[in-house]
Amino acid sequence: MDAGVVGRTGRVELAIPGGDAAGEALIGGSGVRESYIAYADEPIAAGESVLVIEDIGQRRVRVIAWVDPTDPFP
Repeated sequence: MDAGVVGRTGRVELAIPGGDAAGEALIGGSGVRESYIAYADEPIAAGESVLVIEDIGQRRVRVIAWVDPTDPFP
């Protein structure tokens, strides 16, 4: 488990249905992206950017939809 995953951003690979249903996200860090099982309160479509807000453990994270404020073409 990567204790430093909270605050990192990534991209949804397998849509996150929301609630207790999980999807999959590739989360960046240390120059690589790693796959995590991802949960969110609201549905998030594949291809959308996310921000990790909680590390649940065992490569599971809670995320929210994210738009990078420095991206000129979100």
